[in-house]
Amino acid sequence: MTSNSMYLAQLLQDMQDPVMMAEVKKMQESPEFQARMKAMQETPQFQESMKKTQEMMKDPEKVAAMQKKLEKSLAEGTAQLEAAKKAETGKKSGNPKKNRKKKNRK
Repeated sequence: MTSNSMYLAQLLQDMQDPVMMAEVKKMQESPEFQARMKAMQETPQFQESMKKTQEMMKDPEKVAAMQKKLEKSLAEGTAQLEAAKKAETGKKSGNPKKNRKKKNRK
C-alpha cells in the first residue's frame, strides 16, 4: 500500500537525480506547460490556497507545527519506501511460484 508520505519521500529522492531534474527543467520550459501553470494559477481555488499559505507562513507557531508534521511524514514515508524496495528486491531474487494452468485435454 502506498501513502502520501511515501510519495513525498520518493519525490525528494528524485529531486537529487540530475537526469530527472534535467527532464523537469525541459518540461517547465515548454510553452504548453507554462500555459497550463498560468491557467491553474488563475483559478479561484489556487488563489485561495495561496492566500491561506501566505497567512499561515506569518505565524511562527504554525510554521513550526507544519515543519514538525512534514519531518514526521518524511520519516514515515522514507521507512515505507525502503520497506517497499526491500520487498521488491526480495521478489526479484526469490524463486517465483509457478502458476501453471492445467491444459484442457479433450
